[in-house]
Amino acid sequence: MTLDDLPAAAQSASLIEQAAALLQHSHFGVAKAIARRALDAAIDSDDRHLLARACAIGARAMYMLDEDEAAMAAALQAIEHWRAVGDRAGEADSRAVVARILLGIGETNEALAESLAGLEAAETTDDLRARMLGLITVGNVYHELGQFDQALVFCERAAETARLLGDEAAQAAAIDTIGCVYSGLAQVERDAGRRAEADEFEAMGERRSREGMEMARRAGHREYEANALGNLAESITLLGRHDEALALLDAWTFDPSRDTTPMNHHHLQVRARVLRMQGRHEEAVGLLVRVLENAEDKRRVMTYCQQLAAAYEDIGDLRAALDHHKRFHALFVEVNSEAAQRSARVAAVRLQTAQANERASQEHARAQDLLLSNEQLSRRSEILMRQSLEDPLTGLPNRRMMDSLLDTDPLGYGLLLIDVDHFKHVNDDHSHLIGDAVLRDLAMLLRAACRAADTPVRHGGEEFAILLRDLDPTTLTLTAERLRSRVQAHDWPAIAPGLAVTVSIGVASPREANGAQTLIALADRRLYLAKAAGRNRVIAS
Repeated sequence: MTLDDLPAAAQSASLIEQAAALLQHSHFGVAKAIARRALDAAIDSDDRHLLARACAIGARAMYMLDEDEAAMAAALQAIEHWRAVGDRAGEADSRAVVARILLGIGETNEALAESLAGLEAAETTDDLRARMLGLITVGNVYHELGQFDQALVFCERAAETARLLGDEAAQAAAIDTIGCVYSGLAQVERDAGRRAEADEFEAMGERRSREGMEMARRAGHREYEANALGNLAESITLLGRHDEALALLDAWTFDPSRDTTPMNHHHLQVRARVLRMQGRHEEAVGLLVRVLENAEDKRRVMTYCQQLAAAYEDIGDLRAALDHHKRFHALFVEVNSEAAQRSARVAAVRLQTAQANERASQEHARAQDLLLSNEQLSRRSEILMRQSLEDPLTGLPNRRMMDSLLDTDPLGYGLLLIDVDHFKHVNDDHSHLIGDAVLRDLAMLLRAACRAADTPVRHGGEEFAILLRDLDPTTLTLTAERLRSRVQAHDWPAIAPGLAVTVSIGVASPREANGAQTLIALADRRLYLAKAAGRNRVIAS
């Protein structure tokens, strides 16, 4: 039986799956054509859920092809269909597309409002994938706005949600984005002349981009790996390790059958930056000339002209530098003019869609909501940020909450740092689901060990912490030992036959520290000693 022999609903569902698979492999033009066929079949089937899915997949394909007006029209249609069938997760997904289109045309305030609305829709569901997409979209908007602290909150939540989903590729992309956020924070410090602080943030960005690159490689996602590798090389060279950055770029071989031109150009731009920082200005110019010759659109030509102007200035060719600066300026004016026209066309699409909808009054109210002041948007964001202080798996406060408490009162707490011994074996020998159950039970034991004034925290991965108020060093150590014993004696086989779990604990007292960082470093060093000494033990002063 061929596809044409199937009922319209079955045809549409099959075509939607085909289009989604093509999008995963960056075949955007073919995906768009198949999504169009899926929509025609969905119309014939009169199935509104299929209509929503077909519009949504078509919107994503057209967005990737930079067809903003058509993508916006399809995404808005998808939202209306999702709302009609009561699918809040689908609505969140399509609102993310709308937000990205608005961000691309420079409507940042509306992009923030739309991304927050999408995340709010996702938060009303149990769909972790919808939440992950909503979180990373809000994080990207804040990153584009230069509001890096907010971007960090949402991107960290996105990475953790991807981990809970078991989607290593999405987790890799989120972690690499966190690396970019840290690099943004580094640039702020660099511009302010605070070199030490800039290097500290850049080193954090390096670690996260490296983690994202290695995770994307394990997941077999070549595009995410390439992006993270380029970002990692840039961080490394900004930290002064130019040869290492070049070696990293040399290790990547561009494959035209699998890699896109923008991926290759990203690496070439980073290479040119490294060469300039090494003083190899002639090589940098030659490389940028090659990139410019193969540029695919005006925005990229504009960017490469700006970089070439600076590179020519490096070698003292002021005539060429001026020529490329003039070309950059002319393109800057042209690109911004076209962006304004594109923004107007997208706005017209949104208005026409609203007028064509039976709920025109509701759409008008939503449009007015998009004009919320920054203060109102901030309030909505703060509600979501409060949720970010809680770990979604265990329900415990997270590392950010711990940092906030220590920042407020750095010498008011004793600290226990707790690590699950051989946790990788739990996941490998049983399953990740059993591993998650272990973490939830451990969180329960930590809560039971705490007084009202104490704060148990999920520090990250299989590591936890407890902030303890007003305890002398001896009592801190006794408390840690009682907790270790309780963990060892807990009924772990009730979770999985043969399961045994122990913890290692490092203890630090505020009397030994002169601030939060010293306190954490002491506890961390002692935790390391506890593990090195054989695990399942407490190390204090």
